[in-house]
Amino acid sequence: MERSKRLVRAKSDRLSSLPDAVLCHILSFLPTKLSVATSILATRWRFLWADVLNLDFDSAKHKQKYEMSFADGKMSFADTINRVMLLRNVQDINTFRLIIKKNTFIDDVRSLDTWIRNTIARNVQALDIHLFHQDGLTLPPCLFTCQTLVDLRLHFCGCVPDAVFLPNLKKLRLDSFRYEGDEKLQDLISGCPVLEELKIDTIIEHDLKSCVISSPTIKWLTLNLYISEPRESDFWDYELVINTPEVRYLNVDNHIAQHISTGTFNSLVEANICLCNDEVKDNVAYSSSVLELVDKLCQVKRLRLSSCYTQFLDATFATATSRFINLTKLELAADWIFLLKFLESADNLQVLIIGEVYDVKYWTEPQHVPMCLSSHLRQVTIDSFGYSEDEFKTVSYFLRNGKVLNMMDITSQEEGEIESVLEAKFDALRRISEFERQSVTFLLKYCDE
Repeated sequence: MERSKRLVRAKSDRLSSLPDAVLCHILSFLPTKLSVATSILATRWRFLWADVLNLDFDSAKHKQKYEMSFADGKMSFADTINRVMLLRNVQDINTFRLIIKKNTFIDDVRSLDTWIRNTIARNVQALDIHLFHQDGLTLPPCLFTCQTLVDLRLHFCGCVPDAVFLPNLKKLRLDSFRYEGDEKLQDLISGCPVLEELKIDTIIEHDLKSCVISSPTIKWLTLNLYISEPRESDFWDYELVINTPEVRYLNVDNHIAQHISTGTFNSLVEANICLCNDEVKDNVAYSSSVLELVDKLCQVKRLRLSSCYTQFLDATFATATSRFINLTKLELAADWIFLLKFLESADNLQVLIIGEVYDVKYWTEPQHVPMCLSSHLRQVTIDSFGYSEDEFKTVSYFLRNGKVLNMMDITSQEEGEIESVLEAKFDALRRISEFERQSVTFLLKYCDE
């Protein structure tokens, strides 16, 4: 028993013997409430939290209006923040994260204003603000002219003031941000002269008619455009404009825009495009704009392309003539017709991932073997394999013509009684193993979903 106590004390001493800078770095990964709570561990720890450069406040952690936060009494969520800001030993703040959930007890709007102003005055570099269902709370204008901000994340916040200038901001994330007009989003982007990474999750205001993203510096762009509530048809007359010539990584999940227009992409490495706008899938103008978008992606090296409506992809790309000369990795969720169309356009393709295949009954073996299949394609992955004859024919085609193919990864659908599933699985494995193969280094990987 005594030996066990000595071991516990030894471990505690080893932690406490670390330099203050190391301990503060460890505490910086904890929510501020837990960081403050370490003050009861030992005398050495009593004021360490006051030197931590990162602050993280979450109202969800304060389950009651008043809660024991310090040794000298009970404090509300707002009072806790005020007390921490007052007792800190260091002037600067590296990261300030604030989450205010619904029904949080905030005395008035001035509290939020004071916290943000205080944080900005302390040379904050990263700011992460979540205001869930807090219609009465607005962000102070000084936030949008902060000279030290490098990373800014705003969730359920608004609105953009007239004056925006964030000279050092490199990362910007907007989640369900509120805009007072179409031009406000672009005003915000234009006020960030060195912005490199932009992520927008939803645009919730129904009166907006366009989403314009124009920046000569953005390298990572993610746009998830959708709404949670059904709208009348006139809302779908929505335009997406992308003018980011230096973007390297592009991710677009479009459930809203009817019109899509882009500039050229000079440095594009990877693109992930999902087109699921049910209201306009049969619209000729929309199909034309999508075709133009994909044509602008012709220099990309890695591409993931999907749609909720395979007929839309087939109709849109039936007359496409784009060549993807740099494409080495392709991931598709589409039918076989669309797949073959793409294989014929990507001579240097090395990796093919078929996420989900629709309408396999339309498979027909092409008259000419695509160049990529005979010279570059090394890996094929097929998800949701359904044991149909056309799917077996497709697998056979890849094996028979893939001269440099060294791996095929097949994931099967598992539905029904376990005995019938196992029987189908082993039968499929046997059949595929007997197919003719061109490659002498081929490896087959067959697994369950």
